[in-house]
Amino acid sequence: MIILEGPDLGGKSTVGKMLSNMLGLKLHHFGGPPKSSEELLTRLSLAPRKVIYDRHPCISERIYGQLPGRTPLISQGYAISYLKTLDPIIFYCNPGWEYLKTKLQFLKSKPHKSQDHVTIVYQNYKFICDCYEGYMSSFKADINIVNIDFRTTTKNQLMGAINEHYRR
Repeated sequence: MIILEGPDLGGKSTVGKMLSNMLGLKLHHFGGPPKSSEELLTRLSLAPRKVIYDRHPCISERIYGQLPGRTPLISQGYAISYLKTLDPIIFYCNPGWEYLKTKLQFLKSKPHKSQDHVTIVYQNYKFICDCYEGYMSSFKADINIVNIDFRTTTKNQLMGAINEHYRR
């Protein structure tokens, strides 16, 4: 299983399209923020396995659930345990704060992202980026996380990381 994670504008969609073309797998979005723990668990139970995930709720819900007016719907312990059972390779798409802050003006709503959500993300963007750094570091020992910058990562590097992950 391949999961792409990172803050908005970090290059997940760009890397996802590249991987989808290379591997012939669909790119899967879980949708916007779940409204309840039940909805989150239902999404997880119905999730396809042979796809490339553009975000996974075991990670993104832990980050975005900390935004004002929200509470994470999943504990960190459960999230890590669940992810470990999936044995994913996670590409952490993070081109760095200096790049990201110059692109923030291009943040926009999408079918899975309401304008209200985009406004909250915009207002809390540095906090989100910092949370990603801490969260991804916190479970690196348990899960295969590969840091990438979509501006410089090549197809060969992506395939090398995938092959190494599945060779072990």
